[in-house]
Amino acid sequence: MLAALVLAGGASTRMGTDKATLVVEGQRLIDRAIDAIAPVTDGPIVVAGPDPGGLPANVEVVEDPEGPRQGPLAGLASGWRRLNDGQDASGAAIDGVIVLSCDLASVDRCAVQQLVEASIGGADVMAHDGERPQPLLAVYSRSTIERLVGAFDDGERSIRRALDLNKVVIISIDKARASDADSPGDLAGRSVDWPANVESAVSEACDD
Repeated sequence: MLAALVLAGGASTRMGTDKATLVVEGQRLIDRAIDAIAPVTDGPIVVAGPDPGGLPANVEVVEDPEGPRQGPLAGLASGWRRLNDGQDASGAAIDGVIVLSCDLASVDRCAVQQLVEASIGGADVMAHDGERPQPLLAVYSRSTIERLVGAFDDGERSIRRALDLNKVVIISIDKARASDADSPGDLAGRSVDWPANVESAVSEACDD
């Protein structure tokens, strides 16, 4: 069984507003991530982070007990623990997990499908957007997820350091579908429903 985990617990400091609920091209980023995952997973879907509301009934939310400044590895750890709890109830084994950050502004089902197909047989697969590997657009085997959680428990906070990239299959995904959005500038040229406090800062930056 292939489960899915959407990481939505970051502090969004550089964006100036919660990225998960930011509406880009008419859709919240968290909803875009779930829409990309849902057609290609046969297991549970968990969102690690504050509850954004309005999620499908089959999506569970687990808030990160470590707080928003511990990095994505903290969300991965809390999300995996919740997936394991659910697995115990269903009796089905989770063989791997699709991992997506909520700030992939143009991710779609086709991008996720590429990763899933490349992971058949138990491989760890990560997207490359043409500039760098994207460890938060990936499919990881159960053993790798457990190793990452163990690294977090041992004090590691960088998912890149915790991974052995020599053992990860890296496939090219079009940059337009694989790049993350960390700041307002990363969404330039898109229709974005900015909150008032961020909209004024974006306008000032464009005028400079």
